[in-house]
Amino acid sequence: MSRNLSQFIGIEQSTVRKGGYTFPLPTFYYKSLAFGISAFADRVALRRILPSPRLDPLRLPRGRTMVILVAFEHLDTDIGSFNEFIVAAPVARPGIKGFSGLPFGRRHMSPSLYIVHRAVDDDRAAVLYREVFGFPATRATVNIEHLAGKIRCHVSIADEIAALMEVPEKEGARAMDVRADCYSVRGDRLLRSGIIGKFQGIKTCLGYKTRLEKGSGNFLGNDLEEIKMGGTIAGCYIPHVVFAAVNPTESLPVGTV
Repeated sequence: MSRNLSQFIGIEQSTVRKGGYTFPLPTFYYKSLAFGISAFADRVALRRILPSPRLDPLRLPRGRTMVILVAFEHLDTDIGSFNEFIVAAPVARPGIKGFSGLPFGRRHMSPSLYIVHRAVDDDRAAVLYREVFGFPATRATVNIEHLAGKIRCHVSIADEIAALMEVPEKEGARAMDVRADCYSVRGDRLLRSGIIGKFQGIKTCLGYKTRLEKGSGNFLGNDLEEIKMGGTIAGCYIPHVVFAAVNPTESLPVGTV
């Protein structure tokens, strides 16, 4: 498979060995597809499950906040092909008031996100995310189906359904340069890593055109229920995704603000 390396010009890689695997850092994702849903959630309930008081969720009227659910079909990366499902919460950057960006809307996007859950269907990817980036990565079954005009992600953990998400599979004309900060926790430290990339073919839709079901009997489905997630805001389909996952470059005490 030929690779377009133009997105990675000027980014130097090193390697690190964790869990019996050798990982290039930053890690390059040469060809991926993404789709997702944004939904309302209860802000107090979400803050209760976040591991640091430094993580201040987006404030919306009536005590609400927003969570982002995203599925990736990674066709070619430095660590092979795999699928993943992410639950993320837009948060204020620690020490900075306000939000630098939200996941949908502008041509240049710089969201600040805490990764609440990351489910992957590959052992190597789980080790990378958990041991290098500090994300709460879980080995799971992440099936992505291309249906007639729709794309669906079905996530299960230990044979229990965690989530099902579906959006229209229709390519758009928008493109976006992305520089995202992604927060995680390792021990008593709050880590900041990130992604630098290009999203192309973006097509958004209204929430009523999407489908979202929450499972139970596992921590992912239970957390979606705990934060009272509901009221889908919008859906998004992105058929062309290229990015570099930048390893943690900043560490702060988890402690109080």
